[in-house]
Amino acid sequence: MVTIDKTYMLTAEEAKKVTYGTGNTKEFLCIHTTDNYKEGAKALNHALLQKNGNSRQASWHYQVDDIKAYQSFPNNYRCWHAGVGNNKSIAIEICVDKGSDWNKTMRNAVQLAAKILKDEKIPISKMVQHNYFTGKNCPRDIREGKGGWTWKKFVAEVKKELNKSSVTQVSKPNKPSKPTQPKVIGTIKVLVDDLNYYNGPRWSKPTGTVDKNTVLTIVDKIKVDGAYQYKTIVGNYITASSKYVKFTAK
Repeated sequence: MVTIDKTYMLTAEEAKKVTYGTGNTKEFLCIHTTDNYKEGAKALNHALLQKNGNSRQASWHYQVDDIKAYQSFPNNYRCWHAGVGNNKSIAIEICVDKGSDWNKTMRNAVQLAAKILKDEKIPISKMVQHNYFTGKNCPRDIREGKGGWTWKKFVAEVKKELNKSSVTQVSKPNKPSKPTQPKVIGTIKVLVDDLNYYNGPRWSKPTGTVDKNTVLTIVDKIKVDGAYQYKTIVGNYITASSKYVKFTAK
């Protein structure tokens, strides 16, 4: 069963900046896909993006990938994700990052959706696509039937899950597993477009790129072949040069 991690939920003060506050009538469950295909753009990264200050005027309640789900806001918050649907829907963002197990991601999304519908007593007829509220081609990958996962199949699998008697495992809020959480030394803001990052301490063969204004949480600074790199909380490495990133100590 999918685990819902509440470690990086925003505080009420933080939520004021990116939501309309509480008062969500929770009539609908709104399904999105992230459209972020970069390798490593997983649920944790999207949860950290919201926690550390999203540069976009957008917010959503849950993000889920092939590992687990993260909750960023209580269900009664009116997040910015679906136009006229903001005041009456709970949002799930399904990750589409390169290299992930799409089938496992969708299975986790099915379990997450079923739990929310059950907990909030939302009828499955009111589980809708982002497209329902705004006309946007979202959730793109489901609308295009990626890996055989059409919207029809997704709805059918959620119905099956609702009929099961088992309960989704949920982690307790705000109690991270301390032995596995590295000490945070600060954050960096990316100053240029398409800045390389690496999955290990090296300068050759970058893993991918990071967009300008992205904020990353930093746990270490190390010297690699005469120049310094920062290590992010998710284990990636990126240049420590002030020409490319701005560091803010915790």
